[in-house]
Amino acid sequence: MTLQARQSQIKDRQHEAFNYQYHLLDLLRMSKFTFSENMKQKWENYKYTFNRRDFLLRNGLYFAIIIVFIILAIITPIIKGSSLLTYNNILNILQQASPQMFLALGVAGLILLTGTDLSIGRMVGMGMTASTIIMHQGPNTGEVFGHLFDFSKMGLWSRVILALVVCIVLSTVLSAIAGFFTARFGMHPFISTMANTLIIFGLVTYATKGVSFGAIDPAIPSMIIPQIGGFPSIILWAIAAIAIVWFIWNKTRFGKNLYAVGGNPEAASVSGISVFAVTLGAFVLAGILYGFGSCLNAPDGRVRLCGLWPGWEMNAIAACVVGGVSFTGGIGKISGVVVGVIIFTALTYALTILGIDTNLQFVFFPGLLFWSLSPSIL
Repeated sequence: MTLQARQSQIKDRQHEAFNYQYHLLDLLRMSKFTFSENMKQKWENYKYTFNRRDFLLRNGLYFAIIIVFIILAIITPIIKGSSLLTYNNILNILQQASPQMFLALGVAGLILLTGTDLSIGRMVGMGMTASTIIMHQGPNTGEVFGHLFDFSKMGLWSRVILALVVCIVLSTVLSAIAGFFTARFGMHPFISTMANTLIIFGLVTYATKGVSFGAIDPAIPSMIIPQIGGFPSIILWAIAAIAIVWFIWNKTRFGKNLYAVGGNPEAASVSGISVFAVTLGAFVLAGILYGFGSCLNAPDGRVRLCGLWPGWEMNAIAACVVGGVSFTGGIGKISGVVVGVIIFTALTYALTILGIDTNLQFVFFPGLLFWSLSPSIL
């Protein structure tokens, strides 16, 4: 203990000497430091405030993920005779993660407000069903509310834009309804979004009579998500969404208010922030992102009814939690959401390559959630 106390004193005196040196430089140069001097100050401050225990608690999950990927990268060539870390595999992982990114970015704002959203899977199914009806190849084979729609006479771009608008409007309206009840009447998002889940499932199933619509026009996928020199353009859509949401969270008044309300809604209200407007705005933003995500999912050839899309909400919420968005509110970064989505997608891809059953893969992911939540528990 005496040794540790002496080492702490030495560390404090060295840090004070360093600060005094740069204080003199500050007086001499009028705060005009060189790039290397700025980097030295940042590195010194980082070393002085570094705590090993906190560092391991915050980043232990990522170390574990790196170790797991190293193990998978070693055993995959041995078992399957093909390398895991290839250019095509990395592109496939990013391509599969891109639609999920929209959903995770949407629900991240609700988690930041100590909320959640259980209706994401139904939102995706509803949007994909609506997109298929509009972009269907030829007249629709199934009826919607007793009417047989035929959008094949419209131009391809007109149908694509109409499908996108319909997806965004449907998701935004339903998400805004849940947000209104949450913001106005204090209803927990778990209840309001669960009500949305039941409403969407009932309406879409009743409207379509459970009929699964066929594939969309084959010319549309290359229009929405074309391959640019072998590079999937859906990744660019995801990057654009990440940039926009990052800007909203970090560079706008709404984003600052979002963190304030999530951290302490009472204090935010006393400070003049409209908790109602911020909460409703977070749900509206989530609905817009769900609409984009569902429309971009439609061209993948796996269009089904909303009743067949459970689990998407769990993937999005889990990715946010793994990425460090706290359910206690007011804590989280866009970079963490991105990392969480890529981690889940990459692990799923690696386990699939190894031939592990899809159902058995669910066993691997609770460990990630427990580990990611352990810092807040401790």
